Amino acid sequence: FSNGNNTIYYDNGTYNEQVSSTLSLTGGNFYWETKIESGIQDSYIGIYKSDDYTNGWVQDNVHYLYLQNGTKRNGNTSSSYGNSYTNGDIIGCAWNGTTGTIWFSKNGTWQNSATITEIANGTTTNSAFTGLSSATDGSAWLTFNSDYNNGKHSLNFGNGYFGTTAVSSAGINASGNGIFEYDVPTGFTALSTKGLNL
Repeated sequence: FSNGNNTIYYDNGTYNEQVSSTLSLTGGNFYWETKIESGIQDSYIGIYKSDDYTNGWVQDNVHYLYLQNGTKRNGNTSSSYGNSYTNGDIIGCAWNGTTGTIWFSKNGTWQNSATITEIANGTTTNSAFTGLSSATDGSAWLTFNSDYNNGKHSLNFGNGYFGTTAVSSAGINASGNGIFEYDVPTGFTALSTKGLNL
């Protein structure tokens, strides 16, 4: 880890290493971005339930991911979703904590024909996954990044940087809170301590 633990270098060549946020996605609408810096091998970006992290590993049936090859995955089940991504691409994630819905974008284009307006309005038709609310069991959702064998991800939770490089052209702010590369849906904010207090 480096740059305030927002840059992840995956140095293991035999299996995917998993990294999550320290703040949970409970009770709000949040947005964050991951830039694939280099060495992409087998990248996963998404969310998982906090109480399903055991023995240093997220159990297969509880993560909801956007994969490097453009598919989405729920546990061990993959299906068609969006475009593939590679080194240099920026993946945006928007989470609606009320409906338990997540959408993914690639370089500012929301996948599966979703639009920024429908995300802001809570329309779930073109989302990656919906109905994931944790209200009934009390568990929290955390961000999820995984890669291996020299893969490198830099995350932006609103500080305006990927590693030591500032965003190139800041999009519309997240409820006036946070600086991101691309426009953030109205009503969504940065996953940060300031964002949690909105």
